[in-house]
Parts: sequence; structure tokens; C-alpha cells
Amino acid sequence: MKVLKVILLVAGLAVAVLVIMGLVHKKEMVVSANIDIAAPQAVVWDHVSSLEQQNEWSPWTKIDPEMTAEYSGESGKVGSVYHWVSNHENVGEGEQEITAIDPMNRVEQALRFIKPFESTADIHINVNEAEGGVNVEWGFESEFNFMSSIMDVFMDMEGSVEKDFQKGLASLKAMCEEAALNIEANPEEGRTGETFDVDGVAITEMEMTAKHYVGVRQLVEIDSDKMSEFMQSAYGAIMGALEGAGFEATGAPSSLYYDWNEETKTADMAAVIPVAEGTEIPNFESFTIPQGIAYVHDYHGAYDGLGNAHMAIGKAMEERGMELSNACVEEYITDPSTEADPANWLTKIYYPVMPASAAEEISVMSEEGSEEQ
Repeated sequence: MKVLKVILLVAGLAVAVLVIMGLVHKKEMVVSANIDIAAPQAVVWDHVSSLEQQNEWSPWTKIDPEMTAEYSGESGKVGSVYHWVSNHENVGEGEQEITAIDPMNRVEQALRFIKPFESTADIHINVNEAEGGVNVEWGFESEFNFMSSIMDVFMDMEGSVEKDFQKGLASLKAMCEEAALNIEANPEEGRTGETFDVDGVAITEMEMTAKHYVGVRQLVEIDSDKMSEFMQSAYGAIMGALEGAGFEATGAPSSLYYDWNEETKTADMAAVIPVAEGTEIPNFESFTIPQGIAYVHDYHGAYDGLGNAHMAIGKAMEERGMELSNACVEEYITDPSTEADPANWLTKIYYPVMPASAAEEISVMSEEGSEEQ
């Protein structure tokens, strides 16, 4: 009996100590990390301004590959929400919402943890001009409740979050600097035009050099599996034919999109390989996108997220009175067979454009020519 009393006394003292520690512990957690990135501000902003893009470099999305994610609201806009659910003990369930945006400079978010315990936090990302590029600061502020106060005593929650921030920022730096180097590697395409932001997507207006391709054009059902099957089959056949004829590809595998019809659920598209001007291969079509003005976006991430970039470019064209002058181009710079992490996949998107007024004149001239014939 005496031993039991001693055990109960010790247990009671331990609980009392924990309660006291929880009550006197600091009431607020503030974490901040920053990194210098040698890339234009517009390129960096493109990677931080929407929840979809943030999750391409966030360290937390990589913890559980089986995690389910859902986005709602307009991408890159105040009110857009990312909700996740995971069975992993370090991920749980929660949501993140954009609450304020200062274009090209700052994005603020509310973070709400639901499971394994409820908690809230405020997050911000600042993109500031710096010598040789920009400095990105990632900040986190949250109030400790009683349970999290006790947990922090034993776990150093601030230190853990800071390590995750540093890891995420390092990934962001690698992605942005790769994009910047790709721009420098193509000086003939003179990305010296205006860069502007639409729905969190950085778009650059540039003078695009003529692009020449050989490939296969086909009407394909709008289905990710069927489109992927078409492209993989076509790329294999094209590369085999090029090698057999003694030609070399001059760039990365690409797709040309002439029409995307949501009513019929079909895409008029071509799977192509870039080649030198004048290259012709039996049984394959030749394609040329003439030199001219294009809207260009460097997209990093899995292919299923490309739609947001296309919608943003389409919106930019409408707002600026522009129309497509030819097929839009997706250029798959990163080979998924050599880079397993989709967050590091780079796809360049080109939209050859012309003023809508010029498109109308061309249409009228075409109609008049048809009538004369």
C-alpha cells in the first residue's frame, strides 16, 4: 500500500510539473527562414504565388505519396484553398488558404490543422529584390495552446519547422535557378519583353525564333492515359526514324495543340520532335511554327497541373486583345525517366500570338479569297 501511495505521489508530481510547464511556456511560435536565389523576380514569383506551385517544392507534400489533395477556388487568388488528408502521423489532415496577395512581392496564407490535433497558423512568403536575383523569406506564426506548449518542451517544434523551411527553400532555389539558366541558354529568343502575372502564373512576352518539327498529328480523346499512350508511341517511332535516316533531334520532345474541344472531348494535337530546318522523314509530317511574338511560361511540376498554366495564358490573351497565331507548344525539357520527382520536371509552354484585330483581318481576307474562287 505504501509503495502504491509513493507511485501515485510521483505520478501526481509528474502531472503537476507538466501542467506548470505548459502554463509557463512561451505562448507564441515564430519561425522564419530565407534564401538568396539567382533568378528574376518574375520566375520566382511564378513558383510561390499559387498553392499548386508551392506544393511542387514544399517538403511536406513529399512525406506521404499516398496523401489525397484537393484544390478549390481560383488558383493564385485570394480565397483559393488546398485541403489534404493523410494517414501518415506527421501529415494528418488540414487546409491552407490564400488570404492576401501583393503581386510579385508577397503572399499570405492561413494554415489550419485538423488532425491529429487542431491548430492554426499564419504563413507568409516574401519575394524581395536582392543583388544578383531575389531573396525569399518564408515565415510562420502560431499561438501555442496547452498541448502544443507541452509538446514543444520535448520536441523543439520551432527547430523542426525551420529545418523543413530550409529544405523547401533549397528545393525552390534549385527549380528557379534551373529555369533562369534555361532562359540564359536561349538568348536568341530574347526574353527581354514584358513579364506579367496572371492568376499566379508568370508569363513573358518574347520574340520566338522559328521552330521546326517532324511528327504525327492526330485527333485524340481528351484523356490523360490515351494522350500519354499516343505521345509515347509517336516519340518512339519518330526517334527511331530519325536515327535510321541519320538525323538528330535538336531539342526536347514536344506537343503541338491546334484545337482543344471540350464538347467533343477531343484534342487536335501532334506529337513532335524538333529538328533542323528542311529535315523530312518518310511517313511523318513536317511542322513549322514561324518566328513571331509568343507568350511563354516555364512550368515546374507534374503534367496534370499544366491546365492552370494554359488557362492563365488564355486569360492573358483575352485581357490583352491577343489571339493564337498558330498551335501552342508544350516542350518537355525534363525526362521523367531520369528524374523521378515530378516537382523537378520543367515544361516550357509557348503560345504564338497576334493582335485580335490582325486575326480578324486574316479571317476576312481568307473568306474573300474563298468567295472569289
